[in-house]
Amino acid sequence: MDGINQAAHGWTVEAKNFFIDLLHEVRGCNDIRGNSVDNNLLESWSNRLNHKLGGFTISSVQNRFDMLYRWFHIFNVITSDSGFHWDRVENLIKSSKKK
Repeated sequence: MDGINQAAHGWTVEAKNFFIDLLHEVRGCNDIRGNSVDNNLLESWSNRLNHKLGGFTISSVQNRFDMLYRWFHIFNVITSDSGFHWDRVENLIKSSKKK
């Protein structure tokens, strides 16, 4: 669970907010395609987090991004215009636990 466990990897409220700011900076750029992120961007995020707060690996940043992406995707399914899709949400949650 590298990158998800807050206590073990320093994902404090400040770190989470800073990471969200980093995500906003690259919104719509070609370095993020679907649920994958360019390695150079991951390294940049890791370096900036380390410079500001310290203690972040590229792996922990990748895992945090993956987790946020899954949560965002599940949220979009739940709140879609066509209503609730609990079967799809359940399948998304099950598949994310297998990773």
